[in-house]
Amino acid sequence: MSGIGSVKQLFNALIELGGGKKTSPQLLAQLDALGHPHIQLLNCGPAHGVLGLSREKLAQMRITPQDAAKMTLIRAGKLEPRLVSDSDFTPPKVLFNGKPRLLETLSQDERSALFEDHAAVWHPPEHAEVALHRGEHRAIQDYMSAAGQSRLINGFLRGEKPQNMGLKTPKDLHEFALLMISGLNALPSQSVVSMHTLPSKSPMFENMMRAARDGKPFQLDYFLSVTPLTQQQALDRHTPPNSSLGDTAILVHSNIAKDVSSVNQIYAQEKESIIPPYVSFKANAVQHPKANQPVLELIEYSRTKNDYSKPDSALNQGQH
Repeated sequence: MSGIGSVKQLFNALIELGGGKKTSPQLLAQLDALGHPHIQLLNCGPAHGVLGLSREKLAQMRITPQDAAKMTLIRAGKLEPRLVSDSDFTPPKVLFNGKPRLLETLSQDERSALFEDHAAVWHPPEHAEVALHRGEHRAIQDYMSAAGQSRLINGFLRGEKPQNMGLKTPKDLHEFALLMISGLNALPSQSVVSMHTLPSKSPMFENMMRAARDGKPFQLDYFLSVTPLTQQQALDRHTPPNSSLGDTAILVHSNIAKDVSSVNQIYAQEKESIIPPYVSFKANAVQHPKANQPVLELIEYSRTKNDYSKPDSALNQGQH
């Protein structure tokens, strides 16, 4: 089936099933019959349950420095600008108007001015054409380097109620997640085979296994940190490169992994990529002869819209 008739039937199928806001067997069957088995995973699939935005919108979102500077996360000082000295033995200071200032002496407007500064952008060493503004850069750094930050933000994105959020509120975590997504969207996408490891009793692993068993898409609702593999490591997947992180290897095939190694100041020698929380995977459980647990394989679904092609830089365009 092709042409206008096919498009009309597709729209009719989506309208009948509530605009495709939920993934149902009926919707999948109708889309399969129309030759569009995966279109609901991006363009008309369910919105992110916590962030409340469609996956397509999240995949194209960029936050301007002006909008970042208005966030309560920044104005309240819960996301700090880069310090002049990261030493534990000196009071934390920042440069403001060319002079070092103690963080606690900055007003809300002064904090906003620091993050809104168009000159305060960061370029990855290997991609000089990419620019992250201070809010995006700092959010990605904190995610990788601040103790407990990745666990906190990912639990929030999965809808969990953390026992202790520290100084951050749900609104702070929401803004932090959007800044991270915005920054990752600015980075070039990689086509990589990578590894993630999880304890076999963890809810995350059980959700992936359930998707593999039921044949349903695994919707990534949180940031997934992965280690890119060499070809030999991918073949030898029963021995993860960093087995201390978990006891079950997950092999991840993605075209949208973001290399953040150069952003990580503390562990700069580590090769690390992050997959944003809007990607959908097909989950396969493979029993490797040398593995005690099933080896999970996540294969990113094909997408429309040029595979989440990078939008024009919001730093230059002044738009989301």
